[in-house]
Amino acid sequence: MKYSRIGLTWLCLALLYPIQIAQADSWAAAREITVRSGNRLYHARIIPGDSLGDTWGFSGAQRGEYARALLEGPGIRDRLTVTLLNPIAPVEAVLLDDGSLMTFDNWHNMGYGKVVVLYDRTGKVVWSHELEDVFSEDLLRSIPHSVSSRWWRKSPLEWALEGETSSTMIVVVTLWDGRRLKLRLSDGRLELRGPP
Repeated sequence: MKYSRIGLTWLCLALLYPIQIAQADSWAAAREITVRSGNRLYHARIIPGDSLGDTWGFSGAQRGEYARALLEGPGIRDRLTVTLLNPIAPVEAVLLDDGSLMTFDNWHNMGYGKVVVLYDRTGKVVWSHELEDVFSEDLLRSIPHSVSSRWWRKSPLEWALEGETSSTMIVVVTLWDGRRLKLRLSDGRLELRGPP
């Protein structure tokens, strides 16, 4: 059987295309992680959940417990267990010097669901945001994406703290295009900075 050069090229591309998509969206199994505050007074152990069916695009999969965080430090009685808003696990987490825990994105689903959540040191959700709260429809369409994720920020997470007091403290996150997203800790107020 003879194949033309063009036919072989198309056959190779057709065979490679699904592999590239799978690689772009492959996630290793979530694993337990520990994060510490900058002042070393607080630490949180994050234990993955097993509710893949509650993630975007996996509605037929198994549902179960959500991820949990075990918080320890001054002012926290015993070891506090907090059920997170992440069906599997956050992609990244930051523990602040006052014991507040900030989580970013959902395992298997970066950019979908609650993409940023702030919990106080009692485990209460202070505020949360989905990308639809953060960006206009036009900006949402410009975010690079794969089958199950929207890559809205730098990965690994690039962040910094600004401000002097708890009421003025702001977390600054670097976005995929180099702009900065400012999130005020006290109320979750958003501000987008930088050139488009």
